[in-house]
Amino acid sequence: MRLLRPLLPLLLLAVFAVPASAADTTIATVAKRTQLAAGFGVVLYSAYDADAGNYRLMAFEDGRANALPVAASARPFQADVGPTRSRHAFYVYSRCGEAAGSCDLYAFNPATGREQRSKASDPKHDDLHPTYWKGSLAFVREYGTTKEPRQVVYQRSTADTRRSERLPGVPERRCDKGVCISPRADFTALELHGHSRLAQLVNSVEPSVYKVEGQPAETFRSAGTELRLLDRDLTRSRRLIRSSTGIGGQRLTGVAFGQGALFVSFSCLGDPGGCTRLKAGVYRYVYSANEKASFVWGLAADAEPIYALAADRRKLYELRDGGAPVDGVNAGLECDQESFGPPGAPRCAIVQRDPAPTFVPIPAP
Repeated sequence: MRLLRPLLPLLLLAVFAVPASAADTTIATVAKRTQLAAGFGVVLYSAYDADAGNYRLMAFEDGRANALPVAASARPFQADVGPTRSRHAFYVYSRCGEAAGSCDLYAFNPATGREQRSKASDPKHDDLHPTYWKGSLAFVREYGTTKEPRQVVYQRSTADTRRSERLPGVPERRCDKGVCISPRADFTALELHGHSRLAQLVNSVEPSVYKVEGQPAETFRSAGTELRLLDRDLTRSRRLIRSSTGIGGQRLTGVAFGQGALFVSFSCLGDPGGCTRLKAGVYRYVYSANEKASFVWGLAADAEPIYALAADRRKLYELRDGGAPVDGVNAGLECDQESFGPPGAPRCAIVQRDPAPTFVPIPAP
């Protein structure tokens, strides 16, 4: 058995390898950026209505996109598709009004076509980024003020009337060379997989001490994005990747579980020359059902920006630049490039990659 252990990462990689050829198909175009959610052959996303000035929740299924029969939102919906205990599709999402504290959680059952406000929602605070798995709901609640918000991650059973349980997030203190700060966390996505894994995508700040010999040390607050994974029944929190935000506009933009792996997209939204440590593209973190087994990292490099990510079985869904041409000019529009073309023109493309791209083994980033 000792001789086989070094081969385990390669064996795992072979199990989860995908074909080299991937067909990319644009399934929808939208005027503004949106988060993506996928499952059971359905893709959920937000479509901006320029005339009404709000967003509709859309479902792409069987080659067609339809607006769900729910009220519009002043901000893009933050949605998720999860399985019920009976293994049927179930949608959860956050819908917002114009005022602060008006983002509430809702659930939609596609089998009945009915919407219900979640019992977990608090009318006094914004509840954001819901994610669902077989009766378990995780979400972010925002406390504090508009200028000084404080976000906390919670979990609760949809069948339970007890209070929500607080989950680990970004550590309350971070230190570098003896200098400590209390980092502010701004969560941008949550993704549940089973009852024991929760991925968190979060903007955060940590101290960085710069010392030149003979001069006083200088402390900077380094802003960045990081991917955290909660496992062991959501009791252990680990940081898997962090990227500082700089001139390259580099950041982690989307996260999704699928194919026995965790996917995260990393993009350079500014000067590509600023992205040096991490390469742009989709990273894959393959885990085993055995927590003691080795983990495997892979990368499908892609210089084109990816603004959102979702996965459904062997398919990946990405939000990219390049909506429909405006007056026959420039099919490669930047997402949310308001200065180009008429208001409401589709600038963002939702691309289906089936099968998912090939991932090259890499060391842990």
